Amino acid sequence: MSDSLTAEGYTVTSISNAKELSKKTIIYDYSGGKMKNTIKFLEDSLGVSAIQKLDSTKKVDISVVIGDDYKGISIKK
Repeated sequence: MSDSLTAEGYTVTSISNAKELSKKTIIYDYSGGKMKNTIKFLEDSLGVSAIQKLDSTKKVDISVVIGDDYKGISIKK
């Protein structure tokens, strides 16, 4: 997924393992609505809806947790 996003011009700041395994892929939006186009792209590409989160300790705008249901990213041009 990181390679696909980077190829599309997005900046991937880090890759790590989640604290817990997830059955479903999740997009967390910490941007407070500032990243609407990126969120829409991720929602369309991954087939899931983003969850708005307020957390001032987060140092990222968006976090994606890849779940067991992940089948790849579908980039529509």
